[in-house]
Amino acid sequence: MQKVEPVVAATFSFEGLQHRKILLLIRLVIVFALLVSTVLISFGSRYSDLISILKYLYYGVAGYLTVILSRLFIKGKKASIAGGYVQILADASFVTLLVYLTGLYESFFSFLYIIVIILGSLEMYMAGGFAAGLVSSLFYTFLIFFQFYGTIELPFREAAISIPFQELLTHIMANDFGFILSGILSGFLGNELKRSRIQVEKRETDIKVLEDFNRNIIENIASGIITTDEQGKTTFINRMALTILGIGQSEALGKQLVEILPGLDMPPERSPDRRERDELEFKRKDGYQMFLGFSFSSLRDHEGSEVGKILIFQDLTMIKDMEERVKLADRLAMLGELASGLAHEIRNPLASIAGSAQILNEGENVDIENRVLLEIIEKESNRLNNLIKDFLTFAKPDIKNIEKVDLFCLCEEVVRALTVSGASGEKVSFSLEVDEKPFVQGDPEKLKQVVWNLLLNAVQAVGQEGKVMVFVDAKSVQEKRYGCVTVEDSGPGIDPDCVDKVFVPFFTTKEGGTGLGLAVTSRIVQSHNGFIKVDRNKRDGARITVYLPEKIGGE
Repeated sequence: MQKVEPVVAATFSFEGLQHRKILLLIRLVIVFALLVSTVLISFGSRYSDLISILKYLYYGVAGYLTVILSRLFIKGKKASIAGGYVQILADASFVTLLVYLTGLYESFFSFLYIIVIILGSLEMYMAGGFAAGLVSSLFYTFLIFFQFYGTIELPFREAAISIPFQELLTHIMANDFGFILSGILSGFLGNELKRSRIQVEKRETDIKVLEDFNRNIIENIASGIITTDEQGKTTFINRMALTILGIGQSEALGKQLVEILPGLDMPPERSPDRRERDELEFKRKDGYQMFLGFSFSSLRDHEGSEVGKILIFQDLTMIKDMEERVKLADRLAMLGELASGLAHEIRNPLASIAGSAQILNEGENVDIENRVLLEIIEKESNRLNNLIKDFLTFAKPDIKNIEKVDLFCLCEEVVRALTVSGASGEKVSFSLEVDEKPFVQGDPEKLKQVVWNLLLNAVQAVGQEGKVMVFVDAKSVQEKRYGCVTVEDSGPGIDPDCVDKVFVPFFTTKEGGTGLGLAVTSRIVQSHNGFIKVDRNKRDGARITVYLPEKIGGE
């Protein structure tokens, strides 16, 4: 059951200090108007009488302004409530002074008590209205009775009145009844006004909270959202859309959607919503190539009329890469089984051929021409045997010694070994950088083979002169931590049409290459539950990154 807060009778403002300042300003305006009116009314009096009136007004205004100004510095709810009651007394006292100076019983300023009551009810609601009505009634009653009995004197005229007591009493009772009734009615209206204001403020707060909630959802959702008007111009774009597209808000708002996303197939106006997801290949202004999955829906107003379109899209690049890795893994698995069976079928007769050629070559009656042929047979048999070994490694990498491996130290050893071996040439330089030292679980020898193959491939790509860079760090991919080795070279780069084939067995662009080096590398990485990623967006050279699950607690 919803709890309804009761209306507080004694409170001091609608909106705190700001509302109090407004009411005080109203009082100052009223006081100024009354002062001018009083002076104008008394302008025909004698000079001495006018001086007496101005003296009384001077002291009255000084005291009244003191109360008003002091309330501006009052803080705290209780002090403000007390200040409100003091203000009611000050209001009633000032009006009583004006009534006194303008003829008491004959003064037409007695209606100002109603204004005192209204101001009290506006500021303190029922309690303020009733208190102002009661104080006004008491002040006016005592004032008239004092005049009737001659207790007080006017400074510039005869104060006594000669009317029947019954008529005086009727006059006083009528005014008092009006003051108190006005206080009750205005207090009731003040309470209703407060209740309505509270409901409006609560509704406005709820609406603001709901707007903030919806805005936070839209701004923090993992999808890009763009809305357009009926002409296809962008009217809204959320933070994730700006991040995915790599643009600023000023570059999107007011632009045609097809200018932001070239090649986008815009649905026609008034067309039914397309629930299926389409895909788009998009190139950002920084050169990064990505795949976007998107769908359109209609943007409708409160009457259900279509006023634009809503485009919702996601960056599918990582998902596409994962799909490609799964497809590649499936293809490699099938090829691995085929390669394993084929290698065993070839290896046995190959061993017989190589052995027979060796025996014949060792004979005494072999002439020089046949001996050369037998050496060719033996040499090519060994080369074919090495190829079969690569076949078997590709089919089923022999992972034996599983231990904790420091990737940086491993890369450092391979770079040093490759440099010493002379395979890199004299004019090929190496650099090794580390951002965060990762540790992984795996077979050190197999992982060295992975790094060796990648470095050798990079060296062959740069040719006689160039640079090969190795970066070691740790990254998070889909909430998983990986130790990463990135090999980058300054060669001509990988043809975009060949990116998806570099890990396919027997695919090669090099003369004399077998096409098994990177395929074997990929299989070893897969056997360590990792994956390899080729940077599709690099044009000045190649960049290949190996991702291996990081071992937590690598100290």
